[in-house]
Amino acid sequence: MTEEGKQHKSALGTWQSTVNYQLVYHIKTATIAISLGQNPKSPNTTSFRKMTSPNGTGYLLPAERAQGLANYPHARTIPSTSRTIFVSGTSSRQGDGSYEGCETQADGTHVLNCGAQTAAVLRNIETIIRGATDGKAGLESVVDATVFLTDIKKDYAAMNAEWNKVWPDRTKAPARTCVQVAALPNERLNVEIKCQAIISE
Repeated sequence: MTEEGKQHKSALGTWQSTVNYQLVYHIKTATIAISLGQNPKSPNTTSFRKMTSPNGTGYLLPAERAQGLANYPHARTIPSTSRTIFVSGTSSRQGDGSYEGCETQADGTHVLNCGAQTAAVLRNIETIIRGATDGKAGLESVVDATVFLTDIKKDYAAMNAEWNKVWPDRTKAPARTCVQVAALPNERLNVEIKCQAIISE
């Protein structure tokens, strides 16, 4: 091999080593960032807050961004080894056909207490999840919930108060959406909640 060929081969080997080193460096950097719960492309990864609990890992936007109006994270991620439980829309209706948080007046009208109904709904969901998992999971395993209110302006605060009693730490609370609906299946109801929960395999 000519001297020029040897120099070319040496330069090529140096270039390949440099490329391989840079590739390995970037892969390791991204892996480290991901393992720390950071975004490797973000210039401000330390502002992201993630905390793990039985219902996966909660994600909160940095403090300077819009925050939730109750205790719920902006997102939750769940491990791929978990089994998902889909809970149907649940109300405050009891086994005897009565509705907790509803007082029927002599004239047939109903006085509805959204706080009492929300508390009963969450207890009913707890019973459903424990039954579906043979007692292995409860409300702590809920990852996502949708709340339906018939009067969001009137009842949002009362619903949030009961929600926050169950999940006082928003980093461990489910992701949540709350919407107003025209009506629920029974006039004695003013709140219904559907959700998903997980249980580790």
